[in-house]
Amino acid sequence: MIISTLLSKTEYAAILSVFLEDMNLATPSVEYDFTIREPVLEYFSDQPWSPDLNEKAVTLAKAMVTSLNLCWPRVPHDVKIAASIFAIYNTFIEDISGDIQDEIRRFAFNLTAGQRQTSPVLQSLQDFLPGLRMLFGPCAYSVIISGVIHFLNGCLIEQRYDGKLEVPAGAVNFPSYFRQKTGNAEALVQFVFPEETYPEDVYLKQYLLVIPDFCDALNYINDILSFYKESVIGDEQLNYISNVSKVRGISPADALRLTCSSVVQTMGNIRKTLSGNQRMVEDIELSLKGYVQWHLDQPKRYHLGDLEIVYSRL
Repeated sequence: MIISTLLSKTEYAAILSVFLEDMNLATPSVEYDFTIREPVLEYFSDQPWSPDLNEKAVTLAKAMVTSLNLCWPRVPHDVKIAASIFAIYNTFIEDISGDIQDEIRRFAFNLTAGQRQTSPVLQSLQDFLPGLRMLFGPCAYSVIISGVIHFLNGCLIEQRYDGKLEVPAGAVNFPSYFRQKTGNAEALVQFVFPEETYPEDVYLKQYLLVIPDFCDALNYINDILSFYKESVIGDEQLNYISNVSKVRGISPADALRLTCSSVVQTMGNIRKTLSGNQRMVEDIELSLKGYVQWHLDQPKRYHLGDLEIVYSRL
């Protein structure tokens, strides 16, 4: 049997429409918080980079910042700002990673040796991270720091091996493993649980149980909503859905459907595990709902405005 390696625009739109309906995130509506826009834009415009890098970062921040608030709607204002800056760093560094591969390769060495980074962008990131100690407990802060290192390694591997790495059918655990390294989800979900709202001494034992499902949901949502620009109209081959297609011997369409089902399953796991803490369930669901909307609000990046997507408004 020959398995199709192609996914049409119409088929992708149909699968995405079903997914958005199946999400069924019955959570309170959240308004956009425009107060975080100015401090975030000011942060990136003030970085000691070349004019070209400043312009690129500010342009990206303008496109991202307003909707990013939806991912952490009920955290304190200073956490919203920090979370937005951190998320923008993730996207910006991923975008420019091809130009700073040598600098990324040295990041962990320089960080642990107390040396300056050779990339001004990575140095600014290194300068930004210690301030997060004021917002998070020691466990969450450690996860964020380790997540940055794994994420940078993931960017490096993607740059080096996309289109060159053969993923055989036997490597069934590789897609999930590699996705954990490239997504930085474990670091990002910590921003839902700042110390002021969920002190670790009280709540870590609760939300720790759902971190795996929360991370999977966050990663898979991005995989689903970015697959159109990456692999339907683009030619990326090392993303999660493409890897699942290869190792399972199924079509990209079936791999996409499987990933959509996985998100719905993780949400069910979270609701069941945290059935005694409705506020925490709502905060997680609001975060995921906002993450979906963040993708939909960026038509130039993800090109989802090109599609006829039919779903009940989130």
